[in-house]
Amino acid sequence: MGRDEDRSLSIRGLSYALLDRRKMKRQILASVDLDVRKGEFVSVVGPSGCGKSTLLNFIAHLLPIQAGEVDVLGEPVHAFNPKIGYVFQQHALLPWRTVIENTELGLEVRGDGREDRRAHCREVLAAMGLAGFEDHYPSEISGGMRQRVSLARTLVAAPEFILMDEPFGALDAQTKVLIQEVFINYWERNRRSVLFVTHDLAEAITLSDRVVVMSARPGRIIADHVIDLPRPRDCEGLRSDPKFLHYWELLWGALRDEATRAMQVAQ
Repeated sequence: MGRDEDRSLSIRGLSYALLDRRKMKRQILASVDLDVRKGEFVSVVGPSGCGKSTLLNFIAHLLPIQAGEVDVLGEPVHAFNPKIGYVFQQHALLPWRTVIENTELGLEVRGDGREDRRAHCREVLAAMGLAGFEDHYPSEISGGMRQRVSLARTLVAAPEFILMDEPFGALDAQTKVLIQEVFINYWERNRRSVLFVTHDLAEAITLSDRVVVMSARPGRIIADHVIDLPRPRDCEGLRSDPKFLHYWELLWGALRDEATRAMQVAQ
């Protein structure tokens, strides 16, 4: 994968188990190895329950590591790292704060001066297509706009590594495509390292440099594919490209049996 200094993330032998209600051991992750290079956009796909979100939580130090090693930005994970940003599926905006007040929350906690943080937030909100909505409350804007505010809140702190857990999963199809375009345009200008969890193969192909496939539980990496499509990308037009269909079939071929196995276990 290259030299250590070229990596934003290095995971070796990450395993995780917990006890279910019957006090039986349930293996969630099994010997996961994964690298993300600096400035690379990597998506993770896999059947429900395979540990995709759990993987992100280890990287963000929301769960203690049981077995294996996780290095982020050249350092072992042992505490909260302010260089890591995390975008969740639910926007989690504070309803009593305006759009710009929600966006500047992290900068406020960090101690940035009010004028500087307000100017920076306005710039990022404009890049997200939210100029003119700075003084609105979350209840006054659409679901898609709230998710863009959530994105802006993460991006405004300029994290070096961004974790994204199905951030567009709750949106309708049309809104999802529009927000994908806004985000990928921003990312292509700034090129931060991203690890992006999604159930949507088309979304993974559209956004990513690489897509890794996880098995049914216990989750492990079973495929890793480079997405060789030119940038900048047209999120809508790309889906008519024959290479897009090739990648979709390749990923679905790796995922089909695992998805079937996960459904059988769940029944």
